[in-house]
Amino acid sequence: MAEQKVVYTYTATIYVGLKDMGSGHTRPLDDVRMLISAYVNEMDLCVSMKPTEFIYSNDAGEDYAGEPGIEVCLINYPQSPGIPQELEFNALGLARLLKVLCKQERICVVFPDKTIMLS
Repeated sequence: MAEQKVVYTYTATIYVGLKDMGSGHTRPLDDVRMLISAYVNEMDLCVSMKPTEFIYSNDAGEDYAGEPGIEVCLINYPQSPGIPQELEFNALGLARLLKVLCKQERICVVFPDKTIMLS
């Protein structure tokens, strides 16, 4: 029979846009992937990353306001489990690094019980 590891379920999802609001350039996914990879190796984490698109309201009257982005999801991975406070700390740490790399004014981190916007 296969071994089973059971841990307390805890997730955090980081939502970050990839468009530099100053220059209008889009941050390449490979740059983001490398930063995430370095962080998870250092902190012994497991995350998933998937592309997304943010569509938001605008005051300029344009037909479309939005940008490409990513969702980065952290889980309490049974191979290297943590407590919720550690996972929250790690999610916010990664979010701050992504905010700087992607030159974003604000990003959100969604936890099971709250959403934190870093600005």
